[in-house]
Amino acid sequence: MGNKMVIMQLTNKKLVVRGTRMIMEKHGIASNEARKLLLKHGSVKKCWSIGSRLTDMRHIDAVDNIWLGLDSWEKGHMMGHKTPLVLDNDRSLIPEAQEEKALRDFAHTWVKALRLMREEGILERAVWVAPMNEVPHFASRSIESVRKTGVLDQNEGEAIIDKNQLLNDRYLLLNLWMGEEIKDEIGRDNIPLSYSSLGGEQYSKRLPEIYDVADVHFMPGVITNPEDSKEFAEITQGHPQDFQGWEKMDLKRWSTVWDRACRNNYTGMLTRVRDFLTSALDNCTFPSGKRLQAVITESFGPCFWPDHPDVSWEWYKHYNGDASRIAASMPFEGISLSNYAEPLFTLWDEVDLHRNANIFILNVKK
Repeated sequence: MGNKMVIMQLTNKKLVVRGTRMIMEKHGIASNEARKLLLKHGSVKKCWSIGSRLTDMRHIDAVDNIWLGLDSWEKGHMMGHKTPLVLDNDRSLIPEAQEEKALRDFAHTWVKALRLMREEGILERAVWVAPMNEVPHFASRSIESVRKTGVLDQNEGEAIIDKNQLLNDRYLLLNLWMGEEIKDEIGRDNIPLSYSSLGGEQYSKRLPEIYDVADVHFMPGVITNPEDSKEFAEITQGHPQDFQGWEKMDLKRWSTVWDRACRNNYTGMLTRVRDFLTSALDNCTFPSGKRLQAVITESFGPCFWPDHPDVSWEWYKHYNGDASRIAASMPFEGISLSNYAEPLFTLWDEVDLHRNANIFILNVKK
């Protein structure tokens, strides 16, 4: 009978009541939250499996000494809006008059998730919570007040610090609305509140002082000379250099040109890294003197890379390895070797590359 209860479908009101009670007892949540979870997933078993996956994650993290930086990419879904992907032209816009409510509701959704994670022992592995991954990526597409400033559809790869004060003032409010309730919730666990950026931002002017961490993203494209640019244009034929566009290109030729451009402009590539990271650090101190802890989690790029047998990794690895060494010499609290957000499966298999880079970073930081 017990197993039948777990897999029962919601065929009548009595089963809903009994199923709600089972989920309350399993996850330690309030009745209304348990009922919403049950009605959303359709059975007690599915609701239980969510908790089981969280428990599995907790055990894996503890055994392998993995710590979690928590943020959210599916923010549109969490708000009930269409996800603002780069190629999604059918997306909804949050009207300015509704922005505060939408973002505070979003924060409250986070808080409910955080409480579940605390119950499951996940939160004890968290090193920070960032309400939204790459805030300007979403805001420049889906927040009306941001789009009114003329800043539209910002993407990864920003290499120049944006000093638009009107935009900074607006982000100050947006980040407060998103962060305030989350900060109150994670404060009891002494977990820092983090801001996930696109990189080229004046953090101390865009964030209220409830934030503790600035997550600096830096993934610009390769520096080119006129010959490189001309050849890239011939290869791409107007197609974007992303996963869909690459299907239509000669990737072997593309790779040859990329490696050549990186090699020929290598001094400029590394100088750009140092200059950008220096500027980022210069923008991490609030007027009060409080300093944001700066980390780099999505670097050094480019953001999109074709993981294909025809593509060489030689200069990509040179560049990302040397860029991480530059970052290691600077006062960042955390550094990643490359942008793990994209499916760079071949790079994931380069165990020695990651091992050696991490050993270098950790020894420099000592």
